[in-house]
Amino acid sequence: MIDKIDERNLAQERHTHFLHQCTLMEKTFGARRINFHPVTDKHDVAPFITSFIHQRNLRTIAFSDSVSLHECDVYRQVAEQFGGPDHRIINPFERTPDGKYKIFEDQPTGKLDLPRDEYYRRMGTVVEAMRQTLLSDVLIIGANAITLKGEIVSIDGSGNRVAGMMFGPKHVIIVVGANKICLDLDEALKRIRNVAAPLNYIRHINKHHNRYDELPCVQKGKCFDCVHPRSACRKIAIMRGEVEFNADRTHLLVVNDNLGL
Repeated sequence: MIDKIDERNLAQERHTHFLHQCTLMEKTFGARRINFHPVTDKHDVAPFITSFIHQRNLRTIAFSDSVSLHECDVYRQVAEQFGGPDHRIINPFERTPDGKYKIFEDQPTGKLDLPRDEYYRRMGTVVEAMRQTLLSDVLIIGANAITLKGEIVSIDGSGNRVAGMMFGPKHVIIVVGANKICLDLDEALKRIRNVAAPLNYIRHINKHHNRYDELPCVQKGKCFDCVHPRSACRKIAIMRGEVEFNADRTHLLVVNDNLGL
């Protein structure tokens, strides 16, 4: 009896395509001394990271904000394994259940009701934590795009993530989904500006009470290269590799799943 073909399911085809892309990227990223790790299942990401920390006996563990890390349950699993006195976890973007930064957890549910001076005073503690991530043993982050040519591309507002990606932490682990694989830099930048950035602003509007409603990309669905004071598209970083003595610094995990924005 012949098995009936299900044309609605392309999982096998997508997996084969992913493996072909990974074969290419293993060479292109490897040549640039970026350690490339293909991951078949997003549930394998957190165990990889916790094992990495154990093997290198890393003590200070830092994060940037990342939907991909949430989707892979990295924050929770790292906190469970390394939350004791022998380790320090720096997560400037830890939030209350209703989406506000922990520093505002005394506020009522919803938007903040604070004087401007008090708001800036409290945000100063968040910024200080962001600065401390640059001195960590390992920084765990996402990225906006990677290219088949071996480049990692991200855009930031304050720049804490892209700064740490480039220099500071002893090790950097970058987690991206297969949806962020692009042909080249042009395609990567178009993806970031017209897909990732607008989606991220809408995420912050819906989940974190931020005021991004006025941004042109939010209103019209594409980048207008604006200079709006609330725009977080401020710092663009393109990592093209590591120098020889930093060959064990950057580790890129590419997951065979759609992750993040």
